Amino acid sequence: VAVGGRLPWVALAATQAVAFALWGWIVTLARVWLWARTWWGQTVVTSLTWVGIEQLRSSWPWTGFPWAKLAYSQVDGPLGHLAPWGGEVVVSFVVVALGVLLRRVFSLHPAHDVAHGWTRPALLATAAVVLVAPLALTLPTAQEDGSLDVGVVQGNVQVPGAQTFSVVGKVAGNNAREMAKLLDTGVHLDLVVWGEGSLDHDPDAYPAVASIVRTVVDEGGVPTVVGFNRYMKDTDSIHNYIGVWYPGTGLGEQLYGKQEPVPFGEFIPWRPFVSALATEAAQIRVDMSPVDNVSLLPVTLADGRTVQMATGICFEVAAESLL
Repeated sequence: VAVGGRLPWVALAATQAVAFALWGWIVTLARVWLWARTWWGQTVVTSLTWVGIEQLRSSWPWTGFPWAKLAYSQVDGPLGHLAPWGGEVVVSFVVVALGVLLRRVFSLHPAHDVAHGWTRPALLATAAVVLVAPLALTLPTAQEDGSLDVGVVQGNVQVPGAQTFSVVGKVAGNNAREMAKLLDTGVHLDLVVWGEGSLDHDPDAYPAVASIVRTVVDEGGVPTVVGFNRYMKDTDSIHNYIGVWYPGTGLGEQLYGKQEPVPFGEFIPWRPFVSALATEAAQIRVDMSPVDNVSLLPVTLADGRTVQMATGICFEVAAESLL
């Protein structure tokens, strides 16, 4: 259902540019206060306003765009250790704070040389401590209740994608072939995971797709997570689902539906107006609508264990508002 062309890129770039411009304007206005020009005032104002703008653009307009936060750049760095204690808000705040401190350390501006008894070496030492100290915050990583052997399958989609998805069973067949290759290696698996939209059509409405999945899953004897879109006639919309396909019994009754569809990619805001500006909008004839459910999917394994799998489809992995 993704829209091609320039419209999504223009809309995304415009909203992000406005957000960053707003942040720059606020920081500039704050300079009217003398305390905001000190090293600590500038650090606090710049960091707080940056985090505030990040939170704003993560939820507005429409469902927002929670990607590209500064915190995500620290996943493998020392500051990433702060995430369990304060989330991406704290990590982003500290990243900006360090940036401000380092700028003042290496600035040629005379006023930055000495600030209330703080010299450049002192600020540099403070920044170094803030950067390294989070390494002392550790979390246990040992398994708590057994382990799982999980296989991941990516069958890929030939381009152009719209044409590939229009052929019933083509994408499902791609994934089935890759899973068969994985099974041929003889590796032990408790669970196999296919990607979002790994079934090109709803298996309940298209027996050919159901047959493709049933054959490979029954052969492997491993529960398999699959993804597909389902047309909801009562609302004339599409739901994006993932579910578990079990050997011998087929698709499980419990599904997880995407809670936050992506504007311009999965639904068209202000459709009459946008459609008049760009013909690409017509490629999405039916909008994807959000599903009111909890992002948790129980999976029953072949050995009888039931594992609670946290879910999140595509952009949702960056949405902290998921239930």
